[in-house]
Amino acid sequence: MRRNLSLTIFLLFAGVLSAGAVSSTGAGMATFQSGPDQTVLIELFTSEGCSSCPPADAWMTGLKNSPYLWKAFVPVAFHVDYWDYLGWKDALSSAEYTRRQREYSAVWKTSSVYTPMMVENGKESREWYRSPTLSIKGKKDVGVLRVEQKGPMEFEVSFLPHNGVVIDNISVHAAYLGCGMLTRVGGGENQGKILPHDFTALSLEHKKMQYREGVLKTSIQFNSQGLAKAPRHAIAVWISKSENDQPLQSTGGFLD
Repeated sequence: MRRNLSLTIFLLFAGVLSAGAVSSTGAGMATFQSGPDQTVLIELFTSEGCSSCPPADAWMTGLKNSPYLWKAFVPVAFHVDYWDYLGWKDALSSAEYTRRQREYSAVWKTSSVYTPMMVENGKESREWYRSPTLSIKGKKDVGVLRVEQKGPMEFEVSFLPHNGVVIDNISVHAAYLGCGMLTRVGGGENQGKILPHDFTALSLEHKKMQYREGVLKTSIQFNSQGLAKAPRHAIAVWISKSENDQPLQSTGGFLD
C-alpha cells in the first residue's frame, strides 16, 4: 500500500489524434484499430480492500475524459485478491490478476507486490507516485492491431507487423472491461466509502496467433457467465511475445 495522492494525468503523445484507434458500429458490432505507432498499455493493480487505492481508482475514472484514450493509451484495472483478509472481499478481484502482478514482480526480480501499482507497457512506473503528471510515448512503426466484434462476446484479432516483418511466438491478450461501476464498501480499510470503478477487468483471455496470408490472426471469445454487471463495457486487446513480455501493440474501445 502507498500513501494517498491526488492524481491527474497529462499525456504527451506526438501526432496521436491523427493515428489513433478507429471504432465503428454496424449492426451493433464494433471495430477497433491502432495506428502504426505503438499504443501504450497502462495496467493498474488495485483493490477495494486497500486504503491507498481509492485515489488510483479515481485517477483511472478520470481517463474517460482524456482525448488520448484508446489513441495513445489503453487502460486496464486489475483487482487483486490478497487484501481480502482485511475484512472486505473485493468481488472484482481474481487470483488470476494477482498471478499476473506476481509474474511481473518475478520478471523485475523484486521481492514483493503492492497496491496501487501501475505498469506502463510491461514496466513498473514509479513516475506515477512521484508526480501528478504522466508522460507516455510508444515506439514508432510497430504495426497495426485490429479487433472486429463478431458477436456479443466474440472478437477476431489481426496484426499486420510494420513492413510485413515476420514475428514468431505472438500471443494476444484480451480483457473484457466494466465501466461506470460503483461499490459501497461494507468493511475493511475502506468501510463506508463508495468507490468508482472504470476500465476494470471482468475477464481475461489469452491465445496464440497464427499467420494467415501474411497476417497474424486469431479469435477470442469471452464467457458471459459470472461477469459483474456494469453500466458500460469496453475491450482492451494487446499482443506480446510471451505471457509476461512487454506489450508490442494495443488497441480497444467502448462496446456500448
